[in-house]
Amino acid sequence: MPTIHLTVATYNVFNGRHPEAVLQNIHRLARGGATVICLQEARRVPGRPFIGHQAQKKLGRGWGSDFFVAQHSTFPKRDLGLAIFWRSAVLQPLGHEHIILPKIRRYNLVRKIATLKSAPAQRGAMVSRFRIGHKTLRLINVHLDVMGGMRHRFLQIKYLMTKANHERSPNFDIVCGDFNTIGPKFWQRREEKKLQAILGENFQDASIHLPYSFRIKSIQKTSVAHELHLTVLLQKVVNHLFPQRLDYIWNRGLHVTRAHVVHLEGSDHLPVVADFQVP
Repeated sequence: MPTIHLTVATYNVFNGRHPEAVLQNIHRLARGGATVICLQEARRVPGRPFIGHQAQKKLGRGWGSDFFVAQHSTFPKRDLGLAIFWRSAVLQPLGHEHIILPKIRRYNLVRKIATLKSAPAQRGAMVSRFRIGHKTLRLINVHLDVMGGMRHRFLQIKYLMTKANHERSPNFDIVCGDFNTIGPKFWQRREEKKLQAILGENFQDASIHLPYSFRIKSIQKTSVAHELHLTVLLQKVVNHLFPQRLDYIWNRGLHVTRAHVVHLEGSDHLPVVADFQVP
């Protein structure tokens, strides 16, 4: 039986604020051999075509898709913006589940000022099951909360894995997305160790050797108003002092052959890509 190769890309698309660049990047990931492309912040924006449908059209035939997106832009439901695209010739879908993650009850005054939002964000996750060859793969695309700190993100990932594990375990697992492990390197290492403990010792961080995946200067055509936003100013300072690795690809049961970031403009995150060999 021939060896099956699987290439997974995870990409936070910055709310699709620069759709032309993001769509070109998604197409480039596909041309580069991606089997699966997971998006975060692929949200509906009033007055614009939905970027998920645009991406599906850009990818063309031979690609399947599933979306977990709010039907309107009212806050906080607009924070739901997840998408998965897969090559139908390699992966045959067996089912999809959309999970709402626990959220902070309310923002204190400091968080309201920092985010210019009155209510906490609603995060979510997608759990998709596929047949690959004669075996099964569970793929989870998640966007954890930047607010609330490590403890809140641990609560979210524990809740997610409890929900996802209610069905029979597949042969392989991939858990990827934006984990928002923001902070100095030693904080990130501490958080990664806890994530490892929650996911289980059989999981491996395929992207462990990547130095960063969050880079403010990758945004193109940023408005003056956006540049002066308090959150963006803080992000720039943190990004300059402490390169941030916020995006991860964890796996169980697969052999990692390569992992890398793709340096593209259009978002504050860079796509993270991992190549796997299916045993």
